Amino acid sequence: TLLAARALAGIGIAAFSTGFQALLADLVPPERRGEAFGWGGNSMALASLVGPLVGDWVTSHRGFPIVFALAGIAGLLCGLVALIIREPSRQGEIGSPPFQGLRETLALRNVRAGVAAVGPMGMAYGALVTFWPLVAQQNHLNTTGAFYSVYALGMLTVQILAGRLSDRIGRARVMLPGMLLTGAAFAMIPAARSDAASLLVAFVCGAGLGIARTAIDALALDGVPVALRGTAVAVEFTTNDLWIGLGSALLGSLAGLVSFSAAYAVAGAACVATAGGLAAVRRRTPSS
Repeated sequence: TLLAARALAGIGIAAFSTGFQALLADLVPPERRGEAFGWGGNSMALASLVGPLVGDWVTSHRGFPIVFALAGIAGLLCGLVALIIREPSRQGEIGSPPFQGLRETLALRNVRAGVAAVGPMGMAYGALVTFWPLVAQQNHLNTTGAFYSVYALGMLTVQILAGRLSDRIGRARVMLPGMLLTGAAFAMIPAARSDAASLLVAFVCGAGLGIARTAIDALALDGVPVALRGTAVAVEFTTNDLWIGLGSALLGSLAGLVSFSAAYAVAGAACVATAGGLAAVRRRTPSS
């Protein structure tokens, strides 16, 4: 029953996140797309900041049935709010058949660049959520829960600014430094030997990922026809989710054979190496 419920939740989240991102692109002009994705990312980061804190308090005082009931009510309320959204007219903008639309989407250079960039970001995030509690226990830290809240705070701090900058100076000029910062920060996670150091690393991890993902999300939709926007978002998000799971499995094996430091070093190096590869072909990738 639990697995079935989790599968349904995954389907719902996948459908929501794809439609949400494509709708943002539909509702704002291209020159403000980065800013819109910054606001959208902040809504998710705010939930990641507040949700665990509220959930932990409710679980401690009322138990798991109440916390899951409240989560279900929150989802229902969000669905009701979504009913008031009015989408732009799509007359004459019906997309191609699924597989043809997928081929057309993957033929776009910006989509391919976004897919390439989001892979190591997903792997790094997967390593964060999977291994951090074990690293905290190994280093005798008391910031297992606070780490995620400060991580979300780092994202909240930078995403809107990163989006605005990507609108003004170009996606690559924001995305590539964000990927480099992410790689360096994630590689430093096992080196955090004190509570203060771990929270500082958490903030920088969130900031780096927030900068990079805001620009990547906007880049992946730049120049994409309206009829293919949903497909482009789905391709990017599927790649991200695939690398979250695949990266966690591969890095978990590496951590078991060597150490968590090696696993996080590989995740960080993947971000840096991919940024370098994308920088090498930057002139062939549209930046607006």
